[in-house]
Amino acid sequence: MEASTSEKTRVQKMDWEVVELKIKNWLKALKIAVNMLFYGERILCDHVFQSFVSIRQLCFAEISRE
Repeated sequence: MEASTSEKTRVQKMDWEVVELKIKNWLKALKIAVNMLFYGERILCDHVFQSFVSIRQLCFAEISRE
């Protein structure tokens, strides 16, 4: 997804400290979201493929690679 021209202009006009703070906050939120998503996917794979260890590991590897 590409930012619109107005979004780019708005970011360019911001003080660097503000942009840096927004980036840090976004990265923290992204880390939490990704950790929760991968944790949930791991639980789901373990549950669905509980009898097939190799398939379970392969499935989770494919999901997390995407």
